[in-house]
Amino acid sequence: YIKVISTLARWGEELYNHENYTDAQTIFEYSINIGSDVKKVFVLLAEIYYMERNYDRIESLIMMANQLNSLTKDATLRDLNEIFHRN
Repeated sequence: YIKVISTLARWGEELYNHENYTDAQTIFEYSINIGSDVKKVFVLLAEIYYMERNYDRIESLIMMANQLNSLTKDATLRDLNEIFHRN
């Protein structure tokens, strides 16, 4: 399971870095749906939502991240809130 989650995170990040935001979004959303707690998955997905001006989805990510049981929970929430409050 951990290998799948980390592979999805790397794959999505690679797509994101090559500006393939649609496919990156699909990978990140799938990763979260199967229980990912990887910070960069949440943050890069929030960046995509921000580019799309889809602020409701960023808010949903914040609510999901708030339920995480992870060492990176606070840092993830901080970064998501920074993205959400940019505008």
